[in-house]
Amino acid sequence: MVETECISLEDLEKRLENRPRIKKIYFVLKYQFLGIVNFPHHIKRIKWFIQRGQRGYADCDWWNMNAYLIRIILPMLREMRSSSIGYPGWGEASTPKKWNNILELYRLVFIPKIFHRLF
Repeated sequence: MVETECISLEDLEKRLENRPRIKKIYFVLKYQFLGIVNFPHHIKRIKWFIQRGQRGYADCDWWNMNAYLIRIILPMLREMRSSSIGYPGWGEASTPKKWNNILELYRLVFIPKIFHRLF
């Protein structure tokens, strides 16, 4: 069994501050510079941007379609519910309160249980 060390946030901050200066510089350069020089990924992001403009979705979106749809539909449902611009006015949604209940039901049905804490 592997034992892990549990330290407080204050102790971790002290350890990070007490690192040698060369290590601090190294990690800043490594993580800041690698993000800039990752050209293949930036080229893919430009390609995906163009695809979204042409087709409305990019290749990377359908690789993980459920997360993509959750990122799009959930804010739409939340905005529809909070703005209260209108409601259908007939059938099950004949009043604003019933329409809000339907939107809440859609939100709860659409979101998998594991994503509840994220939104």
